[in-house]
Amino acid sequence: MPALWYWLILLLPVISFGLISVVMKPFVSNNSKLPGYVTILCIAGSFVLSCLALAEVIGAHEHVVEIPNIPWLQIGTFDFNVSMIMDSLTAVMLVTV
Repeated sequence: MPALWYWLILLLPVISFGLISVVMKPFVSNNSKLPGYVTILCIAGSFVLSCLALAEVIGAHEHVVEIPNIPWLQIGTFDFNVSMIMDSLTAVMLVTV
């Protein structure tokens, strides 16, 4: 599973919130069902990716998948990287929640 998919598990609900509140709310009427469909689609996508992550963690050595670092902030010689470790507890909690 590509590393981006692990980040999409967390980012899809945030993308849904931003898309609905910034783009759809001003332009779509209050009676429209489109924002609800976008929310359901993003949450369902996050759930499917969580299930795929759980399957990969179960098959991984020592039930741990290390996701590569992402450089988030670089100021001069200071580097701030964001990383993630997907272990069995994390994967089960992602599917449960």
